[in-house]
Order: sequence, then structure tokens, then C-alpha cells
Amino acid sequence: MATSPNDLFSIKAGFSVTPQAADSIKPAVFMEKFGQARICVLGEGILDGYLYGTPRQLCREAPVPVIGLGHSFSAPGGAANTAVNAARLGAEVYFLSVLGKDDAGKELGALLRASGVKTEHVLFDRNRSTLHKQRVLAGSQMLLRLDKGTQEPVNRMIRGELLLRLEHLLDLCGAFIVSDYSCGVMTPDVIRAVVRMKKKNNAVLWALDARSLSAYEGSGFNVIKPNYSEAVKFLGLPPKQGGQRIDQLLLAGDILLKKTGAKIAAVTLDQDGALIFEDGQPPYRIYARSFERPNTAGAGDTFISAFMLALCAGADSSGAAETASLASAIAVGKKETTASCSQAELKGYLSLGNKEVADLKALSLLAQYYHSQGRRIVFTNGCFDILHRGHIHFLNACKTLGEVLIVGVNSDDSIRKIKGALRPINSLQDRIQILGSLSCIDHVMGFEGDAPLGLIEALKPHVFVKGANHDLKTLQEVPLVKKNGGDVCCLPYWEAYSTGSILKRVSI
Repeated sequence: MATSPNDLFSIKAGFSVTPQAADSIKPAVFMEKFGQARICVLGEGILDGYLYGTPRQLCREAPVPVIGLGHSFSAPGGAANTAVNAARLGAEVYFLSVLGKDDAGKELGALLRASGVKTEHVLFDRNRSTLHKQRVLAGSQMLLRLDKGTQEPVNRMIRGELLLRLEHLLDLCGAFIVSDYSCGVMTPDVIRAVVRMKKKNNAVLWALDARSLSAYEGSGFNVIKPNYSEAVKFLGLPPKQGGQRIDQLLLAGDILLKKTGAKIAAVTLDQDGALIFEDGQPPYRIYARSFERPNTAGAGDTFISAFMLALCAGADSSGAAETASLASAIAVGKKETTASCSQAELKGYLSLGNKEVADLKALSLLAQYYHSQGRRIVFTNGCFDILHRGHIHFLNACKTLGEVLIVGVNSDDSIRKIKGALRPINSLQDRIQILGSLSCIDHVMGFEGDAPLGLIEALKPHVFVKGANHDLKTLQEVPLVKKNGGDVCCLPYWEAYSTGSILKRVSI
């Protein structure tokens, strides 16, 4: 009986998933198994640098803008970004590459280790310069990219050591991602050796993300992930635009699988999503999530990392593709230009549709997602016993102070302590349901005790809002909000619309 890729992985990873069960596993379930995966990423590590500035005037020496430089940051790029994504999604990740013995190489190594990637198998060559791409940006507009680093093939001695380390990692890892940026690490003889190792070690999943598929024709990887341009170039097809790209690929998917020998081909199409071709299965279309910063680099690295981890955890190809699409949407939505996605952010994204937050763990996941996207979080809390016009005014005003409004609601017991034995009029669940119906509120959660300190610690809001009837000097929440870098704001109190005044009128 034939053995599926998921069966093969289970031999190495230490858990078993049957092909029948794989189809029924939901993302929230198989994401919990990401931590059981041991993955090696092989390819070119790149240090991505970003210099942000503000345009001042035209230069006197030449017709170019003068940019006043502000902040800067660096991030792992290329195969290094693939490794970071896999590690942040929860896998145990080994990175195998060749870097220069220079400052850029040291910085890239430190960034990888800080992200949880194991770098003991990275080779440092004093005769090479680490690949380093520096981008100059004004706002979100990239003005210039400066590239440096050695792109010639690595020498024979380094290649030999690289392959020895790869053989060693075959005994440790259940999955390999070859991330080939055509910058000197994946030489023809290294590629041939990788293909030989792949054929000899069937108990391993192999994925390929290569700039040039022609170097891997007939290589038989389990998964390949070209983008549209790479796919049509390999197939010798003329590039198309818009929806014509989908029609073109639907006719060419089987040819792509046959020429590469791959079991699954995931062809990414930027704003048009992705097409998944699998031997013996109909094509599967993924639709891209919208995002505001289309210049973000590294979405493909996120896609292949999440796709492979989902396969390793038991997902079928369509489930893996949906997971990869979600992870990519999170990565490209971040302010950083080379970004990654963590498992916590992915879980937070999946819970966005639920207005009622179940517990502090779920709230923390939501917070991580919103913070990673640079979304301004506003938090307020109260009893909201009888929802009235004053509450509506207040909550709508809260929403204008940021992008995401999260409301904490006092439990029934805490209201009795504050308001007396006859309150609340409406139960906590009723109050949560009513508040959740308001379009200005993104999420709502109940809490015990006098103050929502646990919610604030998990959420770390940018703005904490209370009505002007409260004395900020006596509120326990204020010091905690400020400690986490948030602001505190008072909004007017509408006395005529208070719950107390409504109950007085009812009792007359």
C-alpha cells in the first residue's frame, strides 16, 4: 500500500495522522501540533535592512530628493526569513547556509537565534560577504535598494562541509525546505546531492521554493512553491495579466507537476491568491486576504513555512493552503517590510470573527495580532446594565480614539458589590450579547473583581477610556495602563442618560 506524505512525516515527528483523519482536522487543531515538527531550511540567508526617512528638498548636486534619515531596522531575509517563520509558528528549526564572516553575518546570526532558529550548522566563509539588501524608504514608498554580498558559487571545500551537515540533519529532521535564491549556495552539485539524499530518505517531506525551477526539473520534491512569474518562465509560457493568469495556470498545472515530479505545486499569485495543484486531485483556489501595505517582502517565505508545517501536522493540501494564506496575510499586513507570522498571531487572526472573548488566553492572542498589525487598541470597561443613549454616545466616542474597541464588562457578582443586591437588572451574558450587537465594538469580555487588571495586562491597550464621573487618581487601572505605555482619556458623562436616572423614572 502506498505511503502518504503525512505517514512519512509521522515516522520522524513522533505522532501519527491517517490520511482519512487529515481531511477533517481543523486549523485550530493541527496548529497545536506545529511544535512537534523538526524542520531544516537550506538556502541563502540575506540580511534585509530598512532605512526610513523624510523627504526634505531636491539635492543641489543632482535632481534627486534629499532624505533626512530617521529610524532603521534589520530583519532576516531570503531563506533566513523562511526559517524564522517556521520557528515563530512553533517548529524546531535548523538553518543550513553559508554566510560571510563579517558584521552582516554576525547580525543575521544573532537575529536568527533571537527568533528561536538553531544556527549551529551555519557555515561562515571569510572569503565571502554576507548578502545584504538595504532599502531606503520615505513613508511607505521605497526610493532605493542597495545590494551587496557575494553571489558567486561557494567553493568546493565549503560545499563538501555543507553536504556533510545536511546528511547529519537528515537523522534529526522530518521535513526540509530548500529556499534557493540563486545566490551561490545551491550550486548544481549541491542540488544533485540534495536530490540523491531525497530519493534515499523517503521518511522525510521535502519542499522547494526556488527562483529558477529549471535547475530542479524532474527532482520529485513533495511540494514546490513557485510564484506566477517563476512558474510560467519554467513552463515557457508568455506572462499574462489579471484573471488570465488563473485560466493559463489551470491548463498548465498538470504539466508543472509532471515536469518537476512534484506531488503538490502551490503557485502564488500575489493579490489573486494561489492555485494548488496536486497529483490526482482537482485544482484548489485560494483567495488573497486584503492588506494595506502591498510593498511587504517575504510573503512567499511565510507561505511555504506555514504550508509545510500544516502538512506535517496532518492537514491535506487545501487545509495547508488556507493556513498558509492566513499566515501570509498577517505577515504582509505588518508595518515592517520583511515580516513573519507567529502561531499566536495566527490563532488571534482566526478568532477575529468572535466578538465575545472567552478568556484571558484568547484575549492575549487577539492583542498580539492587533499589536503586530500596528492597530491602535482602545479599552474601556463598565457595568452596562441597561444599555441607553448615554452608553451609545460614550462607546462611539471611544471608537474614534483608535481602530479597535474592546470592552470589559463587570460580572454579576462584582455589580452586586458595587450597586447592591437588586443589581444587575440584566445578566452578564445578556449584557455581553447586547454590547456585541453594536458596530462600534470589536470585542467584549466579562471580568470578575473590582477592576479589569487582568484584561489590561493581557491587552496592553494604547488608550484606556473612562467617563468623566470617575476620579482617575483612584482608579487601579491607570498605573497599569501607563506602565505598559498606554494613554488614559476621560470622556464626558451624560447624567441625563445614566442607568440610575432610568431606574428612578421607572420606580415613579
